[in-house]
Amino acid sequence: MIRILVVDPVDASRRRVLAAVARHDAVTVVGVAATLADAVESCLTVRPQVVALTIHESGDEDVAIVRALMRERPTPIVLVCAGSRVRAREVAFDALKAGALDVVEMPDTTSLPSADPFSKRLIAALQLMADVRVVRQIVDRTGEFASPEAGPVRSAVEAVGICSSTGGPAALDFILRRLPSDFPAPILVVQHINEGFLGGLVEWLKGTSKLAVQVAVDGERPMPGVVYFAPEQHHLRVGPSGVLAFSSEPPVRSHRPAGEVLFESLAEQHGPRAIGVVLTGMGDDGADGLTHIAARGGIVLAQDERTSVVYGMPKAVVDRGVATEVLALEHIAERLTFWAVEGPEARKRQ
Repeated sequence: MIRILVVDPVDASRRRVLAAVARHDAVTVVGVAATLADAVESCLTVRPQVVALTIHESGDEDVAIVRALMRERPTPIVLVCAGSRVRAREVAFDALKAGALDVVEMPDTTSLPSADPFSKRLIAALQLMADVRVVRQIVDRTGEFASPEAGPVRSAVEAVGICSSTGGPAALDFILRRLPSDFPAPILVVQHINEGFLGGLVEWLKGTSKLAVQVAVDGERPMPGVVYFAPEQHHLRVGPSGVLAFSSEPPVRSHRPAGEVLFESLAEQHGPRAIGVVLTGMGDDGADGLTHIAARGGIVLAQDERTSVVYGMPKAVVDRGVATEVLALEHIAERLTFWAVEGPEARKRQ
């Protein structure tokens, strides 16, 4: 039985959340809070496994609750987006930056039938987050861009692929803001994120990275120094002609886009001139594809357990023995830049 704390200052939406979780034997509500003070006190006294926090349009109090809980008693937080979709999504990303782990949208309809999709999505998210060991995030309080004094002047690789899931948005922000503006290769990213939130993630990262950040365009030729995100509900791969290609083929291990598809295409098209990176996340998406990159002489980087919100996807790669390096989050940008400039040949010199 998963112990849930429900935090929501609005009666109507709070009743909907409570109704959504009441139908399931897997969870039990051990507390309900409406204010920041109530949320912190309840979290300290009833010690829930997961917090369900509803996000509203105003947002300031909601984000303050996330920050306070991460400071006083770090606990997995699942956000429930209510109110105006655009504004609530903006607030949700601020909450994700502050340490929340997942987000579920509350539909506009007021009915909650027994097979309600919202209830199913919320329960699934709460169950997934219940066993997450929340790590205190590495925070760059200065917001300053950190990179080597001399940026890269040449490229030994042709493309970089990154796959991330739970905890990925904050990890990507931490890494991308530290890469130099003249990073010498295109970066292709698969981030597992709920539908409707990719645009907000891209806008967030545009504002913090010195690199150009965008959603990929089918048929576009990837350029150095640009970060391309796989679009929602489409696999992203590099085609034989070197251009980006989309696919609506079935999900791979329940994911579309999937890291497997991206990494396999990088192995096929770029071989030893490819770098694959796997960050925090549940499951093992990307592990097989990274095995192909390693087999062809490419570089494979995996985030370490200490700094991963969820050490699932990186662990799958480490367990296969194909990681060139296992790195703490704070070292990934530096080593990614090193390998992009020096290439796999640098292994012979180390």
